[in-house]
Amino acid sequence: MSLRGMTFLAGATLALLCIPACGARGNTTIIPETDSGSPPVDTGSPPVDTGSPPVDVGSPPVDVGSPPVDVGSPPVCASPRMVCDGVCVDVRTDIAHCGACSRACATGQFCSAGACRSTSECTAPRMTCGSSCIDITTDVFNCGACSRRCGDGQTCVGSRCVGGTPTCPAPTMLCGARCINVSSDPANCGACGRACASGTTCSSGSCVAIAVGIAASGPCESEACGPTGELQCRRAFTSGGFCTTFCSTGTTATEQGQCGGPGSTCVAHPPFADVPEGQGMCLRACNPAATSEATGGCRSGQVCTGFWAYTPATSGQDTPGCFPHCETDANCVGVMGGDAGLMRCNVRTGRCSPSPVDLSLRFDGDPCDPSVVMATGRPVCRGVCFRIDSTPTHGLCGSYLNLGVSTNCPDNPALIRPVAPSNDNAAICVFKNCAHNNECASPTLCVYPESGGMIRTDVASRCAYPTALQPSGIP
Repeated sequence: MSLRGMTFLAGATLALLCIPACGARGNTTIIPETDSGSPPVDTGSPPVDTGSPPVDVGSPPVDVGSPPVDVGSPPVCASPRMVCDGVCVDVRTDIAHCGACSRACATGQFCSAGACRSTSECTAPRMTCGSSCIDITTDVFNCGACSRRCGDGQTCVGSRCVGGTPTCPAPTMLCGARCINVSSDPANCGACGRACASGTTCSSGSCVAIAVGIAASGPCESEACGPTGELQCRRAFTSGGFCTTFCSTGTTATEQGQCGGPGSTCVAHPPFADVPEGQGMCLRACNPAATSEATGGCRSGQVCTGFWAYTPATSGQDTPGCFPHCETDANCVGVMGGDAGLMRCNVRTGRCSPSPVDLSLRFDGDPCDPSVVMATGRPVCRGVCFRIDSTPTHGLCGSYLNLGVSTNCPDNPALIRPVAPSNDNAAICVFKNCAHNNECASPTLCVYPESGGMIRTDVASRCAYPTALQPSGIP
């Protein structure tokens, strides 16, 4: 089965539950919602915390005072954009703020010129992209199709990107209208248009014979890799490709037999929408405590993880493997068929995207509405809007963090500490410690975790949503 069309659940809205299985670095496990190919739907129970506090900053917690969230000066928005919920939005087209802040359009409508209209009114050459009706013949962000973005300095004319000269980061080169990594692209090896012959591939700008033997999670240039060609080279994450394939979990011998022998593992519950039921993903086995690839760690642009964030509470922790997680733009070279000039590393998600982190969006720990994010497809957080309980509108902004690179959460690290099992380097920064309600942004309050219908006052309080046991929070 080809892995090229695999859909990654980037920014998936997840339910956060606290269970005893987590390790010392945090007692929170993410339980995935039902996977339907789109962001999952949470059908689980409200969060339960039976472990030690995920954040420990001493007693009392640091008092950040009032206002509830210290975000500095409010953003300055150029007309026709205005500040709604702390961020700049275009009220002419924003489905959640159509014509004015908080004036939301109904399901099946889009926002045009500040008025809600039926999607049946969106006719050619316009197309419904997310919640907007876009003229794909002229829109540089949706040129010819939704999300097909033109390069810097280019315009969209007749559904085609024209003009301009994309800036190609090293080691890429402008070939035609695309940035190509000529050190590894078989169709442009060492120079634009210099194609490698059948049976060879491009390595360091030269055509060489394809060598089988690349291990799982290793860099690759051909469609077949692994000791006997049992793996596939997937070019959807980082420069040069990524060796992997679907597999069935089992004994060590069984997994290594599918994944390329010693040093490999089959990790269950990979975060893809099209993974066959019961299947895992072949990765290189790793040690989260290792500090280099030579000692059992992962190479740059990868995180050592067992996909704990997507593992059901009824399943045990799996052996971790090296999985793509970008840290710099260099990790994104070669993504999307060589359009490296259009790709940047979003360090809050570990994913390559057309743009880096938008620092005008909400901080980690701030409240967000996952249902709106899923309906509109528009981000409101610097990282991900995580759904934290069974209520569809209850979310908190958070970021993914590779503990093998840093142990400090990017926003307010004194109050937000990374949460992850002790044997996994893929952490989440989402819960903000607090002492009183005025330290939390509405509609969240300062509450204690709950377990078995009991309030856990022995655990640090944090900003979350009021519950039946704690309707008023901590004054």
